[in-house]
Amino acid sequence: MKKSRMVVIEVCDKVRLTTDGTMTPCYLDLEVPEIEDLLPHVEELTLVTLTECRTTNHEWNVVFRSGFDRDHQADTPVKIGPAANSAANGSARHTAITDTSDFNLSTRLQLMSVNGSGTNIETAVVSAKLLALTVGF
Repeated sequence: MKKSRMVVIEVCDKVRLTTDGTMTPCYLDLEVPEIEDLLPHVEELTLVTLTECRTTNHEWNVVFRSGFDRDHQADTPVKIGPAANSAANGSARHTAITDTSDFNLSTRLQLMSVNGSGTNIETAVVSAKLLALTVGF
């Protein structure tokens, strides 16, 4: 029987996200090298977030794109966080991802920032960690 263990990965800490004043998502690439090594062993990913100093219409999420390598990754990102983006100040533990079929050889994490409505430039200070349940790692 393979042993399971929970690994905590810091995704970002107090990053200020700013929208472009539209409802088109903006993406910020994250450098999280631990995720590449862990993904072949992950059975479940849970996102824990903290949103601070959020303006009225700011929404955000953590997403990933994966593929054969960094040059050949999916155009459409997969949300790790809530199906409806984080849109409130405070901390939250989101529903775990258990379908690992979207994970691939190369995975890039990104912060996604968007206006929920309106045309003002919106901001928030965000932090996020991933809880990765691994087997055999």
